[in-house]
Amino acid sequence: MARSFLLLRTAHNIICLVGLLGVMALQPYVLAQESPKPATPDPLAISREDKLKVFEKLWEIVNKEYYDPQFNEVDWAKVKETYRPQVEAAKNKLQLHGVLQKMLDELHSSHLTVSLDARLTNERVKQDIGRDAVRKERFNFDLGIKLASVEGRHAVDTVAEGSGAQVAGVQRGWILTHLNGEPYRNPENMIRDLGEKVSLRLIDSQGQERTLEVICKLYPVPLKPPERISRLLDGGSLYLRFAEFTAGTDGWLANEVTRNRQAPAIILDLRGNPGGLDSVLRKCFEPFFSDPTVFGEFRERHGKEPQLKVSGRSKSAYTGRVFVLIDEMTESAAEMFAAGLQESGRSIVIGRQSSAHVLSSYKHNLSSGLSALIAARNYQTAKGIRLEGHGVIPDEPVKLTMKDFLEKHDPDLERVHELLQKTASPAKPMDNTQKRKEVSRLGSCLLNESEGPGYFQQCLTPNPAERAQRMLRLFSTSQGAPADRGR
Repeated sequence: MARSFLLLRTAHNIICLVGLLGVMALQPYVLAQESPKPATPDPLAISREDKLKVFEKLWEIVNKEYYDPQFNEVDWAKVKETYRPQVEAAKNKLQLHGVLQKMLDELHSSHLTVSLDARLTNERVKQDIGRDAVRKERFNFDLGIKLASVEGRHAVDTVAEGSGAQVAGVQRGWILTHLNGEPYRNPENMIRDLGEKVSLRLIDSQGQERTLEVICKLYPVPLKPPERISRLLDGGSLYLRFAEFTAGTDGWLANEVTRNRQAPAIILDLRGNPGGLDSVLRKCFEPFFSDPTVFGEFRERHGKEPQLKVSGRSKSAYTGRVFVLIDEMTESAAEMFAAGLQESGRSIVIGRQSSAHVLSSYKHNLSSGLSALIAARNYQTAKGIRLEGHGVIPDEPVKLTMKDFLEKHDPDLERVHELLQKTASPAKPMDNTQKRKEVSRLGSCLLNESEGPGYFQQCLTPNPAERAQRMLRLFSTSQGAPADRGR
């Protein structure tokens, strides 16, 4: 699935990352007030010559670099003839961007996206958001809704603050059925021009059909650090969630795994993860493997087949159980990660079949502020499975019902708890000698608790999961033997 996005000054070498829909980062400029304002050129204007230059360069890059020399059974030369008149008819960069993206969509492949580096005047930004823009502030101008697949329907998951959808009254949990009178089927239909009016037909929470007109207006995108969540669950298992395979994710993951090596299980939540950098993906495998392991290989058009593999961490690798949560929005590098852990027998995958968007792309600068990510590598797992178009099949399929979705109930995590309970083994009890030593240690820690808040817990061990296991062993009894009754 191809998704277009518009960004300002994006110089990231993004591999296996599916972009956001209709995103634009704007760096508005305001002319000095003390001098007369010269006529402001239209930042989205583009000459016929430049349009054709961009078009020819993009077509040629795909012709030479696209991973499939058969172009997915598409006549690529004919595509060029078809889209050249549309390129010439495009009135500005936004329309050109849309035409170029549609041309790439003809290949019916993921990881083919066009992006635009654009500037808008402060006056244009203020027209939509009602205030002056802050320098380097980022804006989206899509419809402002994020969808989730629930029981085979497109349910509204989030509505962006200040977006056209919020202004129109769209709410979480509503079902999108039609866009501009046509049945809604895929995200490509969500790519729209700034200021365009779109008709949405939805079913609200009461089951009533509503038709709303949504304007694709600018709305600010909050600048937030990458989502990374780490928390201990009941029983000492470690839950980890990260939004993308971006710089720093591998270090954070390795640190969390190392700090919690005694946890009986680690749950990796990859739901909604769009992928990221290939170099980060490789390092994210490391903490879970003691021996060298090959997970798959990238296949390029010109014969190169670099492997996705790790050397292993020997005795420092985490040896507990691993569970991976996926859904329909798990994409690209996140799918490679889930498949690698699954095929190697290192994890149990739970949830719903992933998106099947698993290629590797490189960024190419075109001209006039336009650039493109072009899929240059196919990917195949160590067992010979091509994930593009197929995705990752969970070991434990879990259905997400509308009731679960609306109440924000997590059946995937609930399934993990069920599996852990089924296979949990009772803590091995201590013998009397071990118990006397542990009681002595407890007493020593209690006597020095005045050292400060949390001293007692740190004295026992800084690892919460390990503390829980030690307490279980201390107060457990051997099968058939009575517990000590000392006072």
